[in-house]
Amino acid sequence: NVIINRQKLSRFDVDSEIKVIKMERFNYKKKISIRDYVSDSLEMDEAQTRNIFRNVLKYSGSKDHVRKLVLEEANLVNIGTSLLSECILKLESVNFRHCKIAKKDLLTIVSKIPCSQHLKSINLSFLNFSSIAPHMLQEA
Repeated sequence: NVIINRQKLSRFDVDSEIKVIKMERFNYKKKISIRDYVSDSLEMDEAQTRNIFRNVLKYSGSKDHVRKLVLEEANLVNIGTSLLSECILKLESVNFRHCKIAKKDLLTIVSKIPCSQHLKSINLSFLNFSSIAPHMLQEA
């Protein structure tokens, strides 16, 4: 049995870790929820949590079998615009409900929605759109 845990996902070199441990169960997982790897009750420092978020986003955006990503209530500030964009362009469903997202990242997310050929559902509930031009929201 192979166990992937928070400590392994928080490492900077997750690709090496994934190669070392065979992640067969992830080869078929269509929905990934960030809450499976990060919990408010766990005592992890901010850098560790951010690395887990980045690695989950990287994995979700790079694997064909992943279709849905639930990031609900995640702090995605300083995660990286390119990782968020890749998920929008690749996945069928992304849940950003109650996420903390930098203004520039939210702008990028909204601008990528019309470009995605795969995206069927996106939850942007409880996000602050005050910095986004109304025409951008209409296009999305």
